[in-house]
Amino acid sequence: MLDLLRKNSRSFIIYLMFAIIIVVFAFTFGAVGPSQACGGSTGPGGYAVADFANVDGVKIDTGLLNLADSLSLSPPGPRSTSPQASDLRRDYLLTRFAILRLYGPFAGARFGRDTEDVSMIKPVKLMDELVETHVVAGYARSLGMTVTNAEMNDRLALLLQQFVDEKTGKFDVDGWANYLRRVNTTPSAFEAFVKNEILRERVIALMVGGVEVTDAELAAQRKLTGEMVKIEYVAVDPGAVAPLVKVTDDEIAAWLKDHQEEADKEYEAKKDSKFTTPKQWTLRAIKLDAPDPSVAEGEQKTALEAERAAIKARAEALQAEVKAAVEAAVAVPAPGDGDEPAATPAEVFGTFAAANSTDASKDAAGAIGTKGLKDLVRRPYGAEVQKAVEGLAPEQVSAAVEVTSGFWILYADAVTEPVVKTIEEARVTLATEAVRAEKAPELVKTIAAEVLAESKKDPLAKLEVAAATVSAKYGITEGKGFQAKEASPFARLQPIADGFPDQLPFIAGLGRSAALVRAAFAATAEAPLLDQTFAMEPSESTILIARWLEKLPPEPLEGDAKQQLVDQLTFEKQRRIYRSWYEGYLASKQAEGDVQFTKAWTEERRRQEEAYRSAGGVLPDDKESPKPATADAKPADDVPQN
Repeated sequence: MLDLLRKNSRSFIIYLMFAIIIVVFAFTFGAVGPSQACGGSTGPGGYAVADFANVDGVKIDTGLLNLADSLSLSPPGPRSTSPQASDLRRDYLLTRFAILRLYGPFAGARFGRDTEDVSMIKPVKLMDELVETHVVAGYARSLGMTVTNAEMNDRLALLLQQFVDEKTGKFDVDGWANYLRRVNTTPSAFEAFVKNEILRERVIALMVGGVEVTDAELAAQRKLTGEMVKIEYVAVDPGAVAPLVKVTDDEIAAWLKDHQEEADKEYEAKKDSKFTTPKQWTLRAIKLDAPDPSVAEGEQKTALEAERAAIKARAEALQAEVKAAVEAAVAVPAPGDGDEPAATPAEVFGTFAAANSTDASKDAAGAIGTKGLKDLVRRPYGAEVQKAVEGLAPEQVSAAVEVTSGFWILYADAVTEPVVKTIEEARVTLATEAVRAEKAPELVKTIAAEVLAESKKDPLAKLEVAAATVSAKYGITEGKGFQAKEASPFARLQPIADGFPDQLPFIAGLGRSAALVRAAFAATAEAPLLDQTFAMEPSESTILIARWLEKLPPEPLEGDAKQQLVDQLTFEKQRRIYRSWYEGYLASKQAEGDVQFTKAWTEERRRQEEAYRSAGGVLPDDKESPKPATADAKPADDVPQN
């Protein structure tokens, strides 16, 4: 299919096809004004209809921002708990107008900002990318560079092939027109957008295409990414120390004075979840394991079915015997003075469990603990067990319940009805949580400092000794206190994705710290304790105390592995050269007034930031100096507005 597209990219048929597309698009959308085309006072992306920036006399307006939005991936919400949130964030940070599918060594986000400098507010990221595209494309044109329609079609082959029927080879004109409508653009605007992206690639290729790395650079990079160190650590975080924070009645009263209305709203919203302890059953159980015939075939399946049927009959007979014995025990009157007490119903069931159950709980007379219905959903229980338990009263025996792995017979020692906190109790709970959350960061620092101080008493000792001492000081029972753990070996830098710069390692699933990496590689067997605490980025709420364990030399590099490192290092060198040039060139263009942002963009950015904060997002310090191409520049009063 690609060969067909390339073969015909210069043909009259292809040009006629694009002419038809333009006509169809015009009839599909009709003649409308800019505001109408964007849906009134806001565009399809929800942006105000306005001119946002001017780059060398070319406007970046709502239409262009909407097109960029439609061609780009979106980030997860700031508070997203989705299992896919991490992947969505990575894909958002590592792509640039991904829907275009313009692949190549100089395409996309490979030569964009470092990921830590990319805004998580999508329109801010888009504006940054659009400004770069137009600035660099303008530079390309000043050098006489152009892009022909045939070259554009060739680069769009992966996108265009979606609209070619594999059987007939015909291009779906209506489908293409509908696609352009979905991405909020016209054929001419789309063409200009793509050509500008290709011009940006050509400038990058011209500037860095011949860059190579030296053997010395390769050796240095290998040391950064191949030499590893292993540490043990104690992590102190707000979640772990919050229960240790002491909260006074005065602090609770002070918090409620300012937040009682907020607390009452949360109580009403979470009354049935957070503030209700669900109904619970204290259970004993007898389990009879049985084979699963569904995993077999033929004669083996028949044999397993017969075996399972026999176990089922045994379970039902045992259930009847147990039920009768328990009911008899329930009916026994209380013993009189001097009488030998009879076995309780629980003891009767426990005797049967110890003698017959295949579950490990038989060693505890069948006791499996206190459980709510949610605790019974998953294996080794399941929905059928959950349903059976839901109907149990104290001192009752269930029927024999069939599950995939066999049969359960259950007995309720006791049943606790749901407990709902009153609004007054909930207020105290919420106030206590809030005060603890406010005070926890300071206690984290205090405890981390105490663990480090305790470790310094014997720098050669394992951290578990200091962790246990500090845990005991705070009255934390054994096994639940601060723990010493080993981190996986890490290098000074680690790759994040093919074709992107290496970054600081993410240590033990807790975060990053340049200071920790430096200290870990400076430590030795003679001085293994890292002589400071480390706040882990990005939140800096978790603090680590660490101790060096060993240093691991780089593994020998040969063949493909060596070439892969050469390619990666070459790319990083190319990227540094391009980014340095672009940021300097952009600064000069801004100084000359060739790149200006409007008041409309300032207002739109403010609106987007407020929305991000309202959704739970946290922005960098507002006092931090803005970077040149994030559209933070002072708006120009003289940029014309439509």
